[in-house]
Amino acid sequence: MGQATSQPTSPGITTPPAASSIAPAASSVPPAATSIDPAATGTPPAGTSIPPAAGPMSSPAVSAVASGETATKPACSLTPTPLADNPLTVKDPAPTGGYGSIAEDGGKWGNVFIHNSCEVTLTVLSVGVYKLGGPRDNTTVGGLGSPCEAQIVTLSSGASLVEPYRKTCPKPDKNGTVQYCAGEDKIAGQGVSIKISNPADPPNNVFQMEYALVKDPFRGGEGGDKFTRFNYDVSLLDCAKIEGITDTCATPEDHAKKAAGCPGYKGGVAVTFMSKDNGTDVDPSICGPIYCQGDKKCAQIYTWDRTREGEASLACNQEMKGDMHVDLCVTKNQERNNLAQSAWNKYTAVATKAMDFPPATACPNAGAAPASSAAGSKREIRTQTQPLPSYGGTPTWSRRGKPQTATGV
Repeated sequence: MGQATSQPTSPGITTPPAASSIAPAASSVPPAATSIDPAATGTPPAGTSIPPAAGPMSSPAVSAVASGETATKPACSLTPTPLADNPLTVKDPAPTGGYGSIAEDGGKWGNVFIHNSCEVTLTVLSVGVYKLGGPRDNTTVGGLGSPCEAQIVTLSSGASLVEPYRKTCPKPDKNGTVQYCAGEDKIAGQGVSIKISNPADPPNNVFQMEYALVKDPFRGGEGGDKFTRFNYDVSLLDCAKIEGITDTCATPEDHAKKAAGCPGYKGGVAVTFMSKDNGTDVDPSICGPIYCQGDKKCAQIYTWDRTREGEASLACNQEMKGDMHVDLCVTKNQERNNLAQSAWNKYTAVATKAMDFPPATACPNAGAAPASSAAGSKREIRTQTQPLPSYGGTPTWSRRGKPQTATGV
């Protein structure tokens, strides 16, 4: 079997829990807990549960998670109460049972764990794929946001947050003219973005973990997905931006600035998966882990270019029921780092080709607006002797402004 690594491994470094044995703070079932007052700013007791938003809020609710603790953020409950004069109730009439009558069941597939191993406190804002409270489109006053998106969680260094997956309602038409799923009370084709920020930074300087749990009717061959697929990527596109830099021309100095300025990335990031059924790693040939040590460019994540051939959108190639663990500043926590690298090593053992960058080039437009890679510059798609997670966006949930077609296997 060929060996593939997008980065050389450093001694003593390993990948996070989700894909290998999980550290205590990252168990699939966090401790049962007491509710945290959404308006509270103090530190909650050990093993606490963060309550969901219950309706429109005048300002974001903030909850804090102490170092060494894991807090659970349950699914948001929101009863749709559309305004009587909302013209969209004619365009999108309530189904039998009413708007939002289809319950959110993403948690049946698993949870997202966010582990903060950074030396600073970070904030977490999870947006997208929430119930809306009645019909919406891009003309609706107040936009497409949900009251459930108002909750910001503060993670101290050494703290972890858990929230159940949210399931995307796929767009029922290829042209994307349908914007609202009445039964689910969600925006059609929307994905989840978990935005990580440093309270000391400007609010738009964010690291993003993005995913979509969706049965896409238009993916791949005839009939689309045959199962509910988990799609995921890590994005540094909206933090520590430098105009005119692309993936092919970024220098080590550019990367050092990106790593230092992106919340949660100094010290690397790892994404791994743990089975719900037996608490073991998800087979890496089904859902590939991500492991970037943060000390150099990493082809597995979006760094400078918003789109290109062979880009860093990943997808499980079979149905995955398990937890996704996202380790921020992973190399700063030896135990979690060892777990992460173990998962990565399992993956590279079955890979036959590395996902990598093409040779570096000079930036032709340094100082101009950010540009995509030049034509012909593309990353190789990792291939394996076993079925491979496909590396390509899905048309229904791309958040990059340009729908991607599924590339790879």
